[in-house]
Formats: sequence, C-alpha cells, structure tokens
Amino acid sequence: IEYQLKTWQELQPMLREFWRQVRLSLTPRSAPGRLKQWLAMLTRNYPEAQQLFNQLRKVTDCVEIDRIFGLYRLSSVSLNRGYEPLLRERVLGALIEHLHKRLCGIR
Repeated sequence: IEYQLKTWQELQPMLREFWRQVRLSLTPRSAPGRLKQWLAMLTRNYPEAQQLFNQLRKVTDCVEIDRIFGLYRLSSVSLNRGYEPLLRERVLGALIEHLHKRLCGIR
C-alpha cells in the first residue's frame, strides 16, 4: 500500500481539531502537554512542527495556545457546537493514522 504524505498545510486542520479534542477531554493543566507531545513526534518529519513546538514550549495556558492557533473564542461550550462526534473521531483517527505511518516509515 502506497501512502501519500500530507503537507504541513494539509495537516493544519487536523492539528487544530486535535487541539479542540484535547481541550474537551483533558484538564487545562494536562492539555498543553498532550499537544506538545504530538508536536514533538511531528518534528521528526516536519521542520515546521519544530518551529511551532519552540513557540509553544513554555506556554502552559490553554487560552494562549488557542490564540496561537487562531482559535480566539474557544470555550467548553463552543468546542462542542457544530462538531458531530463521529466527525471528531474520524479527524482524530486520520491524524493518528497519518502520524503512525510517518513515524513507522510506511509509504
């Protein structure tokens, strides 16, 4: 099976959705660490991820990360609005599958 790698730009919507999901499922204290963990893995294949990781490295405030992602009005209420659970699962599943294939060298 040949796997088409996504560009950094194509990954952006999935990263933003991943952040939304992390905000929904983890405490504000834990959420930034989970995002940084994923970004650290992405740095192996995306130089842009290193830049974003460096920008977020010392940021622990979820609202500040929202601002950096351009998600100014995120709240626990707006995070749920308009996102069908199945769609969220598909986006997260696609991101996880993509990262797994990149990290394992599957093409």
